[in-house]
Amino acid sequence: MSDTKICTKCKCEHPLGYFAWQWQKKKPGKRRAWCKACNTESSSAWYLKNRARADARDTARRRADPAVRKAAVARKRQWRKDNPERTKTENRKYGMPWHRKHEKNRNKIQHYLEDKYTRTPCLDCGDTYDWVVMDFDHRPNESKGFTLSKHNSYKRTLENIRVVEEEIKVCDLVCSNCHRVRTHILRQHKTHNSPNARKQDAQPQG
Repeated sequence: MSDTKICTKCKCEHPLGYFAWQWQKKKPGKRRAWCKACNTESSSAWYLKNRARADARDTARRRADPAVRKAAVARKRQWRKDNPERTKTENRKYGMPWHRKHEKNRNKIQHYLEDKYTRTPCLDCGDTYDWVVMDFDHRPNESKGFTLSKHNSYKRTLENIRVVEEEIKVCDLVCSNCHRVRTHILRQHKTHNSPNARKQDAQPQG
């Protein structure tokens, strides 16, 4: 068996390690026809042209199956842990320039939310506060697609606004004080209902 393969896109010959495996359900044990570099280039170009569509698709997947979201977060964290120097380099190269480039877009999304939901009272205490101390808190029994404060980095397009509004449907608008109280109560509930806590409660006293 040859240790090299020719990419059908760039027509270059590469070692087999340059070619990713096919999906196991599709063609188990076979390498892809395109090399990793060509696949990455093609995927990046498609994403840039279809960003709103891709983000909406990924959000729907995470909301439909929380395990998908947890797995994606775990993969990202592990990659950063395994590649600390590359993470720092990419953050300096892409992170800050991207942050500055999209600052206006973040502000537009934030202003949209502020204009629509300002003066809305806190759902828990019923008081009205300045917008800067209001939070969208995901309800515990709902599937979380993304953190709304982080989604503000996207461009203000109708598609992205619809995605934000869909996420707001599974949230409650509360003040920061009530949000902290909610989080504290939820953590206490999880701790009390953990397997170790139940074992301790079941042990005889005395």
